[in-house]
Amino acid sequence: MGNEDIICSEWIRERAKHPSFGEGKDYEDMQRMWNESATTYSDSQYSAISDDIVSALLSEGIVNKDSTILDIGCGTGSFALRFSPHVSKVIGSDSSPKMLERLMDNASERNVNNIEPLLSDCLSIPSDVVCDVAFSSLCPPMNDPESLLSMEAHSKRYCIYVSSANIGNGIEGEVWKALGCDYSYSGYDTTYPFEYLRSIGKDAKLRFFTQRNQSIIPIEECVNRYLRLVSKYRGMNGDMEHTIRDVIASHAKDGNIDLSREMRMGMLIWEV
Repeated sequence: MGNEDIICSEWIRERAKHPSFGEGKDYEDMQRMWNESATTYSDSQYSAISDDIVSALLSEGIVNKDSTILDIGCGTGSFALRFSPHVSKVIGSDSSPKMLERLMDNASERNVNNIEPLLSDCLSIPSDVVCDVAFSSLCPPMNDPESLLSMEAHSKRYCIYVSSANIGNGIEGEVWKALGCDYSYSGYDTTYPFEYLRSIGKDAKLRFFTQRNQSIIPIEECVNRYLRLVSKYRGMNGDMEHTIRDVIASHAKDGNIDLSREMRMGMLIWEV
């Protein structure tokens, strides 16, 4: 087995630990989840990192005022809206109509007129959509070799892929373990696509960005947060709620839960 095969096997094995795979969610289920979360989705956990990523790309000349960008899996516009003041055009592609609707509402509120929405999943983008930069951030469907390489067909110059690279799973990991599930998000670590690209001869560059988030919330608010999270993937019952409450209570101090942590994201860049 070659190095490429070894990397892909490990990548696939780790990616399969994501709750959506463990709970057997199909494409329609995930579409429904994305549409339902469109009105409440926030990038606050990564906002400083997102600012730093855009600043880095501008300062290095990878993105400039003449650039056109295809933002694959753009969501509500975390990056599209950040890029828009500094580039010629952004095409925001997403498979969720609700996400695109909120993107354009956000653009309208900011008087942004150089963002163009495109309703498409990541592997169905029309072949004539080609920009200077193909960009994707925190888009789970892009996290495999085929989807990653599909970015090249839509780029004249650079491909940029951003994903979470957090170390450990925190309380969420404990919650799933208490429910009998070995779930994690480690398969979405940017190191896997980086090592894959290098194994097939791509001169990919990887760098990491961090952001420290301070968050201390009451126990009941924390319990409700994790009840909502788990219920996105499976039906809730009394025993499960009791288990989740026990996990949260074990972290309590003076009636509160400290959810502060350092967030970490990786950015991959390679030339087409």
